[in-house]
Amino acid sequence: MILVVVEYANGKVSKSTWEMITAAQDSANASGRETPVTALVLGSNIAAVAAEAAKAVDQVLVADLPALAQYDPELWSAAVAQIATEGEASLVLIGGSRSGREYSPRVAIKLDAPLLEDVITLKAAGETVTAQRYTFLARVTETVETTAPLAVVTVKPGVFNPATPKAEAAEQFDVDLNLPTPRLKVTGKTAERSSRISLAEAEIVVSGGRGVGSAEGFTQ
Repeated sequence: MILVVVEYANGKVSKSTWEMITAAQDSANASGRETPVTALVLGSNIAAVAAEAAKAVDQVLVADLPALAQYDPELWSAAVAQIATEGEASLVLIGGSRSGREYSPRVAIKLDAPLLEDVITLKAAGETVTAQRYTFLARVTETVETTAPLAVVTVKPGVFNPATPKAEAAEQFDVDLNLPTPRLKVTGKTAERSSRISLAEAEIVVSGGRGVGSAEGFTQ
């Protein structure tokens, strides 16, 4: 299977997850084999997120636990590694967000798997996985390849087209996790109030030089 770790915010699946699902589907189609795309949802009170994710994949694995109410890289990496091992995953896709970049190396180490970071294309042929990514401030496109039985991949946001939801939702399954004891505790959190949309979530991004001035300077 191809395992996609779902990213979400405020009870809704993030755009980056729909993009990862497209990357997973592209890879599955290129492999020439029937490779199911499975979504893994981690957190607490995540029924709505799981139901939304079920509209684009073959099955959804849900770990709805109080211990996962707050993101913790140790817990997330342990959970993903366990599910990838038990499900005999061939690919693990993680978002190229701040948290994804933080815990994906831990997942790769636990699985003794290569880590392909910030990919912009992804193809699988047999046991060979080929991906492209930008280097040198996006001036160079680098092609990387692995023949390992399992690879961990972070997907660059905003590159793949978001997957289209299906009319029929996939089946959901609850999973049991053997989580380690957390060694880090969040004791406080301050969120900045802003009406701005994250660039990773924006449908269209328009930019202009200093000469444009304000928003009124843009014309369609």
